[in-house]
Amino acid sequence: MQWINSLGLMTYPLAACSFFLIALVCERLLIYLRYLSFSHHHLSQIQLLILESNWVELQEILQEKDSLLDRGTKLLLHHREHTKDHREEILHFWLTQQKGVLFTNLKAFSFIATLSPMLGLLGTILGIIHAFQNIASHQGAVTPHLLADGLWEAMLTTAVGLGIAIPALLASYGLRTWAKTMLDHTHKHLNLFAFALEGIQLFDPCKEKEIFSKSSLMDEVV
Repeated sequence: MQWINSLGLMTYPLAACSFFLIALVCERLLIYLRYLSFSHHHLSQIQLLILESNWVELQEILQEKDSLLDRGTKLLLHHREHTKDHREEILHFWLTQQKGVLFTNLKAFSFIATLSPMLGLLGTILGIIHAFQNIASHQGAVTPHLLADGLWEAMLTTAVGLGIAIPALLASYGLRTWAKTMLDHTHKHLNLFAFALEGIQLFDPCKEKEIFSKSSLMDEVV
C-alpha cells in the first residue's frame, strides 16, 4: 500500500481512470457477447428454412436467439412481403443504427488512454518539485539515498498512468475490431438470407464456399 500513498494528489484521478476503464470494458463485453449467440449450424438452418418458406418453424427458432444476426433476420422476415429495394433500405438503416450501438463509448477508451499519462506526468512533475523542496530544506550533505527516495516516488505516477493507458489502447483496438467483424458478418449473412427470400442459395455457412441451387441456375438461364 506504500506505493499507493506515494501517488500523492494523482491517487484519486488515476484510480477514477482505472475504474472507469474497467466499467467500460465490462459494459462492452456484456453487449458484444449477447450479440454473438449463434452457430454455423444455426445459420445454415435459417437459410434452409427461408428457402423452404417455412416461416412458422423459422419464427420459433429465431425467438430462442438474440444475436445481432438473429435480430436482423427477424427484421428481414417481417418485411419479406415488401420489394427487394425496400428491404435493402430497411436493412441499411437498421445496420447503421446497430453500428452506433456497437461503437458507443469506444471513444472513451481513447480519452482515458490520453488523459491517464498526462495525469501521471503531472504527478511526476509535482513529485519532483516536492523532492527538490525536501532537498533544499535538508540540513547537511545530500546523499544518493535522499535523491533516490524522492525521485522514485515522483516517477511512480507516470508508470501508473502508462499502466492504465496501454490497456485502454489495447481494449479500444480490440473492441473496435470485434464490433467491425460482427457488423461485417451480420451484413454478409443478411444479404445471403435476402437472396434466399428470392429462392437463391449462394453460400453454405457451414462449408464456407459458394454453391448454387437449381433455382439460382434457372434464374441465370432465363
